[in-house]
Amino acid sequence: MTTDNSAYLDATKQPIIIGVSISFIIIIILCVVLRIWARSISRVGFGWDDWLCLAGVPFALLSPIFGLIQLSNGFGKHEETVSPEALRRYAYLFYILLLFYNPGLCFFKYSILAFYLRVFPIVTWLRYSVYALAILVTMWFLGTEFILIFRCSPISAAWTPSPGKCISEQTIFITQSVPTIFFDVAIITLPISLIWGLRLARSSRIGVVAMFLLGGLVTLMSIVRLTSTLTSSDSDLTCKRPYHFLPSK
Repeated sequence: MTTDNSAYLDATKQPIIIGVSISFIIIIILCVVLRIWARSISRVGFGWDDWLCLAGVPFALLSPIFGLIQLSNGFGKHEETVSPEALRRYAYLFYILLLFYNPGLCFFKYSILAFYLRVFPIVTWLRYSVYALAILVTMWFLGTEFILIFRCSPISAAWTPSPGKCISEQTIFITQSVPTIFFDVAIITLPISLIWGLRLARSSRIGVVAMFLLGGLVTLMSIVRLTSTLTSSDSDLTCKRPYHFLPSK
């Protein structure tokens, strides 16, 4: 084995995965605590938007937690250095994670939509737009879950080297990511015209709109991740994408 090959096989992204995963866990928990604290001091009371957000938290935590668990299965190391049994466990847990990933996205989208109904309860066009988006998100969720469950025939071919046919990884990521990006853009821009029409100082209106558009940064990250995934030619299962197990939203 040459020195270059040895350095390649010894390379690992596990310290990065550990740092980023733990950071996401802390950030998610901190955001939940701050939300509960803000509701308690404002005396506004919990609404459907809060409960839907809390329902999505366990699903959001699964991604970084699974990332840490998968370290024992070679996550972050080159595939050539991982045993076949560890690779099988890695693929099986990844299959399970994908099934629980989309519910978190849906709950957070529902939460924002419910928040709009709380803030603008009498705006008819907004209410119907919220209902329509919620229905579309639900249809996308059910369709995507069906594809994820049955993407391989037999199903076990998703995590075992047994003969079978599977939908390509590119198709899976497009089916999952493109509609999500569309929904995010639609949800973020939905109330901007109403906010701009509020009787506030121009600087205040700009600040409120800017706060909503900050959500666009997350959408931008999703676009970058999707582009990187689709253009990557690296077939290294355990090392090609060290952020598979990190939440996108």
